[in-house]
Amino acid sequence: MDVTNEDVLVRIGSYTAGSHTGRGIITARVAADGSRIEPVGVTRAEQASYLATDLSGRLLYAVSETGSGSLIAFRATGDALEPLNAVGSGGAEPCHLTVAGGGGFLVAANYASGSVVVHRLRADGAIGERTCLIQHTGRGTVAGRQDGPHAHMAAPDPADDGILLVTDLGADAIFAYRLDPCAGDLTLAGRTSMAPGSGPRHLAFHPAEPLVYVLCELDCTLVTCAWDRVTGQLTTLARDWAVPGHEPVIAACSAIRVSPDGRFLYSACRGPDSITVFGLAHAAAPEMTGVVPSGGASPRDIALAGNGRLLLCANQESGTATVFRVDPVSGMPTRTSATLTAPAPACIVPTRPGS
Repeated sequence: MDVTNEDVLVRIGSYTAGSHTGRGIITARVAADGSRIEPVGVTRAEQASYLATDLSGRLLYAVSETGSGSLIAFRATGDALEPLNAVGSGGAEPCHLTVAGGGGFLVAANYASGSVVVHRLRADGAIGERTCLIQHTGRGTVAGRQDGPHAHMAAPDPADDGILLVTDLGADAIFAYRLDPCAGDLTLAGRTSMAPGSGPRHLAFHPAEPLVYVLCELDCTLVTCAWDRVTGQLTTLARDWAVPGHEPVIAACSAIRVSPDGRFLYSACRGPDSITVFGLAHAAAPEMTGVVPSGGASPRDIALAGNGRLLLCANQESGTATVFRVDPVSGMPTRTSATLTAPAPACIVPTRPGS
């Protein structure tokens, strides 16, 4: 579908506890040319730090990143969100979730307790019974951040929902699981160790090649891996700095995206408050081609919209969402004047996946 002339509807999750002043989930519209971003509604949700949609964009799921942990389902009715139900996440401080198994299951990563949970999704989109809970083990070398496992992201292979890759920042590892499409069980297919103290946070798949790009929060590296879709095993091909002139003490990488055509990769980093662009002309050897300011403080999440024509950034500490136009030739983002006040934004998601 050509979305060149259509506004982009986005949902922005936020932190709401402690010193954070977010109110839950903000719904906003972004002009197709990136010239404006306007709020259209707010849905109350506690600590809704990460969001995910189903393939239709008519359902939205949110974590509630609290000590007890919960997962919340919403149905989109126009621009508004109608709560369907909420269930416990089976662990502490869930920080990521995704729809997997052809739309039949919801998988979430519990950061503080270092576990992965699977719930069946009901026909109406509500969250059903828990089908699996896997507890990770392991620790890293960075005191205070890696004293135990910290599952940070669960990502299904976009070409085959049978395999999920789960990054664990605390264990310096990526776990590969096979999801049973009927029972909803997870079976460990492989575990790949990453560099000690690296803290793998998020990853992104290349849309055409058997490659996975891993963004490591603690040592500010981008790790390019070949991967076997049968075993889930990753093999490191390249390891690059995710930001130039990085300082691990003050920098913390946060989010990673690959353009729909597989030509560019984008990573965000807090501290420098920047977005780094990599060219993927040689997909197995990313080349850093430029860095731009994120337009705010502490960019926690970025998203591509409009078939890669726009890049959106959630700047948590400055309480802003910024909009960039992406040059189709160079892949470089240029910030527009469009900025949305969004207290403590942690996640930004276009409602039409892959748009």
